[in-house]
Amino acid sequence: MQVTAMDETGAASASKALPVIGIWGLADPGTFPAPANTPSAFNSNSADTTQLGASLLQSTNFRLGIFDFRGDGRPDYHYHARVFYGDSASPSRVPASGGIFAVRGLGFHANTAVSAAGANARLLAASANQLLLSATAATDGVRDIALSDPAASMTSTMTGALTYGAGPNDTLTMISGANPSVSVGSQAPVPFAVLVLGPDGAPVSGATIAFSVTPSAALSACANAASCSVFTDQSGHASTRITPLTVGVITIVARLAPASYSSPQQVQTTLLGLVSSSLDVSLASPKIWVPQGSTLDIPITTHALTNGASTAGLNVAYTITAGSGSFSVPSNTTDSNGNSSTTLHVSAIAAETDGNACVTARGVTRCQNFQIFPVAASSLQIQPVAGTSQSVSQQTAFAPVSVRVTDSATPPDPVFGAAVNFQSIIGRAVNDQPIEWLTNTGITQNPMPVILASAQITASSDSNGLATAQPGPGAAQGPVLILGSATTGTASQQFILQSLP
Repeated sequence: MQVTAMDETGAASASKALPVIGIWGLADPGTFPAPANTPSAFNSNSADTTQLGASLLQSTNFRLGIFDFRGDGRPDYHYHARVFYGDSASPSRVPASGGIFAVRGLGFHANTAVSAAGANARLLAASANQLLLSATAATDGVRDIALSDPAASMTSTMTGALTYGAGPNDTLTMISGANPSVSVGSQAPVPFAVLVLGPDGAPVSGATIAFSVTPSAALSACANAASCSVFTDQSGHASTRITPLTVGVITIVARLAPASYSSPQQVQTTLLGLVSSSLDVSLASPKIWVPQGSTLDIPITTHALTNGASTAGLNVAYTITAGSGSFSVPSNTTDSNGNSSTTLHVSAIAAETDGNACVTARGVTRCQNFQIFPVAASSLQIQPVAGTSQSVSQQTAFAPVSVRVTDSATPPDPVFGAAVNFQSIIGRAVNDQPIEWLTNTGITQNPMPVILASAQITASSDSNGLATAQPGPGAAQGPVLILGSATTGTASQQFILQSLP
């Protein structure tokens, strides 16, 4: 807190009032001296200014008192006071990869400098009581926020106010990963997937997950390496596919932020790699879930190996064994990577459809079954994956908005071919004033934006249940606010995007 004494003309003066400052808890009856106080006036670098810094040790209300030490009560002894205080961050958690957050408090100026986790945060917008900021990447954990006004030599530190990625009380659980035995070189049909939740049960976005496997396997999330670190998506999920490269039991482990915590939480699963035979065959997706009643072209991809090596030129035949459908190519041969692909066409699918892919080589035939499961519209769920909350500068294009469509099972299964309708309203503030919003909270009192346009994009979910749309308008359209929703069946996911001048 700073108090500058002024004379009757409003000019700063050290010859009028002698201001001293005290701070009490609101319940304090008036302890003297105050628990935090300045013993004398004009203790700052400015000859006419008194400054008090205090550590607030609990969440409560406080009383600030200003007293004229001169004591003669002259009516022309005026002063100018300013409180510089950082109170809270919203949201109080950002991804370890960096993200947008607001700081609430008092006495902010456009020149207020902010650092989070020891690194400078970029100021996107400012008002007297809130700052909108972009934080750079940092390791997982609870971090401090430091604010400063260099011109006034004022600082405020918010201890443990912002959590990056995984917090110390988060939980890591495995949601899938149990697999049948598979031949070496064949991809396991079920991904190893984990979920990170906060103490309140909310999903944690941007938490660091370290995947590793022993003795040897290829992890799809790691570009087929044996270990890597990835971030959870906006629904708190991270996953990888597994391809065993050695015979025997392999162990796949996921650790939560091991670089930040000495005893990180971990979950693991095992997979048995079998000795490769003279002919092995696997399917990229042996189980596929689709919207009930839909008419779709479903890709079916087969991988064939002989003695553990991907083999070209092998004959592959596709057959429907239950239900109805037709193949674009009922038979073909594997390519140089041992893969063969066809498309299964289904019309208004109402019941489970089954089939198989059979590979033949040197008189030996091996088959792999696949199943197509219809999902009722009322059972479709939609999860945020990326881009549903964005703040960018006017010259920067928005990132795509991605969601995941699943069924209502536990754990949920990805749904292929769901039509996701991305609807949005595009607005601009009156007179092109900055639109300074963060999630559901506006940080200025600017009028609601003028509606410029609306947009609608329909995208189909892929084999992982992902549907993506590129929001508009482009960077040249000026500062805008986009409010939208992604909808499929009866499920909906909101998104809010803003570009700042």
